[in-house]
Amino acid sequence: VRWKLEREQSWLWTNNKYFFNMVNDMRKNREQAAMRALQDNQGQIPAWALKSVCAHGKSNEEEEAVETRDRVVAYYKVVYKRVADSIPMSLNFLMIHKAADEMRQCLLKVGPDPAAHGPA
Repeated sequence: VRWKLEREQSWLWTNNKYFFNMVNDMRKNREQAAMRALQDNQGQIPAWALKSVCAHGKSNEEEEAVETRDRVVAYYKVVYKRVADSIPMSLNFLMIHKAADEMRQCLLKVGPDPAAHGPA
């Protein structure tokens, strides 16, 4: 697994649609949870609650920390999926090539392929 991870640059960026959808879903869920917490019994958000949130919102550093956490979680899920998919494929590829090489060597020991030399 280590060699596979070392081969790739480890930027926290990807053009993977799955990654962006996950980050957007996390943002949406966080915003919806905050709105539900502000609702009264009738499902309305009182003006005083919105004013309180605006006056005492998160600092830039806190907001950046939350955004970074969301990106790390989403990126981990994308990377995990890629590694989980690519390691078995790489192992199968290596094993198939090794078996094919061994078979070719055995066949060469038996003798040359008559079809490779053309008609006599």
